[in-house]
Amino acid sequence: MKGWTTKELIPLMKKHETYQRACNNRDLHGFEGPIKVSFGNYTYPIMQDFLRAAESQGFPVTDDLQDLVTGYVVLFSCGVGGFLDFLP
Repeated sequence: MKGWTTKELIPLMKKHETYQRACNNRDLHGFEGPIKVSFGNYTYPIMQDFLRAAESQGFPVTDDLQDLVTGYVVLFSCGVGGFLDFLP
């Protein structure tokens, strides 16, 4: 849909976020917006095993939700209980 592609939405996302993690691609993130983006302070103990298993099967993995190249992302700590999700 015109105007709603990832590349078209990047300027809007950058305007509204303050990315609070180490960043390899500063072109995809904002650092002065009103919404703070981070991973929180808890990850599931099995997380690294899960990621290694996915990578061993040929799935590319990234922890950057705005990575425009990798097809899979890992989401952490959303809501009260938190969760781990692997999304294509």
